[in-house]
Formats: sequence, C-alpha cells, structure tokens
Amino acid sequence: MATSIWVTWPALTKYGTLGIIGGLLTLAAEREQLFENNLVDVEDYERRNAGIVCDERSLTARTEDGTCNILSNPAEGSAYIRMGRNVSLESVQAEVDANTLLTPNPREISNNLMSRGDDFKPATTVNFIAAAWIQFMVHDWFDHEIDNSGDDIHIPLPAGDELGSGYLTVKRTGADPTREADEAHLPPTYRNMNTHWWDGSQLYGSDKATNDKVRAFVDGKLKVTADGTLPTEFFSGLPVTGFNNNWWVGLSMLHQIFTAEHNAIADMLKANNPGKDDQWLYDKARLINAALMAKIHTVEWTPAIIANPVTERAMNANWWGLLGQSEGQENFQELLRRYNENAAYIDGLVELITGENP
Repeated sequence: MATSIWVTWPALTKYGTLGIIGGLLTLAAEREQLFENNLVDVEDYERRNAGIVCDERSLTARTEDGTCNILSNPAEGSAYIRMGRNVSLESVQAEVDANTLLTPNPREISNNLMSRGDDFKPATTVNFIAAAWIQFMVHDWFDHEIDNSGDDIHIPLPAGDELGSGYLTVKRTGADPTREADEAHLPPTYRNMNTHWWDGSQLYGSDKATNDKVRAFVDGKLKVTADGTLPTEFFSGLPVTGFNNNWWVGLSMLHQIFTAEHNAIADMLKANNPGKDDQWLYDKARLINAALMAKIHTVEWTPAIIANPVTERAMNANWWGLLGQSEGQENFQELLRRYNENAAYIDGLVELITGENP
C-alpha cells in the first residue's frame, strides 16, 4: 500500500517525535488491515475441539500440547493444528503440474539473487548469534510435517553449479491426514507439528512424551548432566531437548543458556515459595522463561534487525508503553515491589485494628 510504514518512515522521522507518532499511526492502521484481510483460517475447530477438556491447571499454565490457551477455542494453536494462510482461499491453487513448481529453477534464483559472489558485504550491526536466535524462535513456533514416502522434489543443478551436476533433492511437505470429504473445496492444508504459541516448546516439547523426557521432575527443573549441560540421546548423540532438528553450535548455545535459565528461575521460585510442589515450580518457571524469550525477541533482536525508529518505538511499547522506559516507571515498579513485600504485614495490622480480614 502507498502509505506503508516502510515507505513513509524515512520521511516522517525527519520531523522528530511528531513524525515517529505519525509513523506509529500508519503502522497501526496497516497492522489492522493485515489482521482483517490476511489471516485466513483453514481449520475445522468444531471437530478439533471435540474431546478436549481444560482442567484447572490449564487456567494458569501452558499445557504440553498447546491446547487450552484459549478456553473458548481450546484446540487453537495446539500441536498438529493446520497452519493458516495469508491470502484468501480463492487465490490459492494446488500445484497440478510438477514442472511449473520448478519454473523458474529455484537453484538459479538462489545463485543469482542470494549468493555473495565476489562482493561480500559484512553485517556491521549483528553477528551469527542473530541468525541462531531466529532459528531458535522458529523452532518454538512451527515445524512442517515431512513426506518420507520417497516422492521427493528433484531440482536440476545448472551448469557450473558449485554443487556439481545432477539434482538437488528436497523432501516434500507431508500431506494433511486430517482432511475430510466435506473439505474437498479447500486448497492444500498443512499441519504444524509444534505448538503455535510463544511458549518455549523448543525447550519443553510439543507433546507429553517429549515433555516427560526433558523434565527432571524435581524442584520444577529440566534435565541436565552433572556438569550442567544437556544430556544426549543414545543413538543420535543429539541433545535431549524439546526440538533438536537442524542442530548446530548456535542452537546448542541457546538451548544450553535457556535450559540453565529455566532451572535458575525454578531455584528462585522455590526459595520464595518453599511449600510449592514440582509441577507448580515447573509451570511458573516455564511461563517466566518463555516471557523472557519473547521480550528479548521484541525489544532487542527485532530493533537490531530492523533499523527503523518507528518499529523500535512500537516494539518497546509492548513492554514500556508508547512513552518508553523511564525513571518514573522504574520508581513506580520499585514502589509496587516494596508494597508487595509489606502487604502481608499491612493486612495483618488492619485485621488487628478492625477485627476484619480485608
């Protein structure tokens, strides 16, 4: 759209704070338009919700499979639910001719548009940790089902390709096995194998079996070895964690850090709530750890990637409000902390004076 924030922000920011506010209003309008026109659901929730029971724990904790996050639609965002689309279903067409999928050749596009060539331009504001972080986040949000039937896609390698001659083989996305006869009018649908939520499922898993495997079931903690590192699977040698596909040192670093963070949070919670059991400590530590990751992504990673004063203000507004973080807010938070520390004493004093429990 002509008024897109990506077009207007360089001009608007010349006007200082007033220009940034104008950019924020433009961004908010565009976001609402995207919500209205570019979120298209393809799931049959009446079927998926059947049989799901949301117990008392699900009111205050993340479930293992992502159900019951929205009580009025408990299957929404859970593992194995279909991914939505960003265009109207009328605009989506199934691939009926295998040749059209490879025209133009994806490898040629990659070589021509994405390769460095001889003109390498290093990033000056981020490093490989930024790449590891977004992969770490994506593993929390979604994972496509893989078709292991052998019906792979063979991409011809152009002449002179550094990979040699022949074909580049890519597995297809697995077909949706939950399709019903009355859904024949829908375009192809694909399931998300992970929970859709920002719930740390790359650490905690998206099903009970995986969750049981990563938990220590002592003091709300996740399993680690005697030296504090992640245990490894016997056959693959990969770490025992919620999601360990596409493993490399960047993911290893982040999984180690946030597993240790979870356990440190659990220690803090136990010290302040000595009567709570393992499940309570685990649930609360997971909520805090997931919120920490969401905050890092929102106010640190995103502003580092998008050097845009408008989106930077918008990202920080999620946590500090439109005016941003300030000394006044910090003082108010300190006042709340002191009140909470003394609340029990104050309530007890009032009860002694009035003879009532306020």
